[in-house]
Amino acid sequence: MKYYIILSTVISGVGGSMIYQLNKLRYYKRKGYTVCLFQFESSHAQIKIKGLETYRNNYCEAFNIHPSLLPAKRLKQVINFIKNHIDYNSQGDLIIESDGQKTFYWGEYLANELKGKHVIYILGENQTISDRFMFSFCYFKLKRKEFFSITKTNTQYFFSRWIKIPLIEAPFLKAYCTNCLDCSNYHSSVPKSDFVIGSIGRLDKPCLKNILSQILCFTSHYQDVTFTILLIGGSSNPITLNYIDNVFKSSSNVKLHVTGNLYPIPIKLVKMADVYLSQAGSVNVSKKLGIPTIRYSIKDQLPISIENFYDQPKNETESNSSLNVQELLKDVLFVKKYPKLDIYYDLDKENNIDFSEHDYAISESSNEKQYFDIFKYKDWMRRFLYRTLICFIGESNYLRLRSWKNNI
Repeated sequence: MKYYIILSTVISGVGGSMIYQLNKLRYYKRKGYTVCLFQFESSHAQIKIKGLETYRNNYCEAFNIHPSLLPAKRLKQVINFIKNHIDYNSQGDLIIESDGQKTFYWGEYLANELKGKHVIYILGENQTISDRFMFSFCYFKLKRKEFFSITKTNTQYFFSRWIKIPLIEAPFLKAYCTNCLDCSNYHSSVPKSDFVIGSIGRLDKPCLKNILSQILCFTSHYQDVTFTILLIGGSSNPITLNYIDNVFKSSSNVKLHVTGNLYPIPIKLVKMADVYLSQAGSVNVSKKLGIPTIRYSIKDQLPISIENFYDQPKNETESNSSLNVQELLKDVLFVKKYPKLDIYYDLDKENNIDFSEHDYAISESSNEKQYFDIFKYKDWMRRFLYRTLICFIGESNYLRLRSWKNNI
């Protein structure tokens, strides 16, 4: 038997990380693996992406606590929880993939206990190492070629406070996650205007405020022209939604349409826009349909480039100070310097994703079954106090207390 397990930080809402993880599990299932995802969010997660609901109950509270703070009895229960979900056979080959700081200590612990391979694949943008213990762990994985990120620059940034990794040596793998389109109809009415300016992605992405302010500035110069602002995405944060609602309230020539979380996204809806302003993987959604798209940096939230179907993506972290978004929008909408292209979109090809380069990268990692000792904390007194607290008040109350403390 062969097993591929993903430890996922979040499975609610709609985001590139969830689409990628579902694609990855489908790939390994086609290859004959037993696949499973364990989620670290909640058993009450509001799942929007069809296929992930299978893993809703693959959750236990212990996932949200560092393994070193739990007693041996509880750790054994978690191991059995994992084994029961995958019908584990100790003679099989096991690969565990963790997606970030919330999951990778558990990934290492589980791989050690089940004698499998643990690979870290950082999906989040702008994550960085917070302490020396984390650096020691991640550097250990880096040396074993068991550490990857979504871009080379993302890997560089992750380690930047501790070591400088040359760009050519920074490990990365593509997170294929743009197969979020289909031929279904969009049943809400998008307001008709002279032009439609769009953005795709979560509404709580930090770049969105900059995008909206640039659009507001542009539309204010053309009062005799009407615009629809099409935001394909959602947010559970009422403050974010209220902010977006208020941006264009005083603009008589602008109509705002927010779709909320959509998966899959109707192709007809995306094609309604004349231009998009987006970030990271969301850029490719509109770009591969032939729609000119302004890409924003994941580092400083400023524009990088304008791209279309045939253009190679630019460096995600390097903004272009000479790029004027107002001029670019003018060139797209009025000058027609960057026209929309009529591109055929092959749904079957897009949904049958080949992750063989991920396979190859894992095969090139260390074959020696060696694991980092995640229990080797220097601050043993702090660990003892936390373990004692959890023992007395229980995991649920500890997590509530920790959440209350973090929100102060």
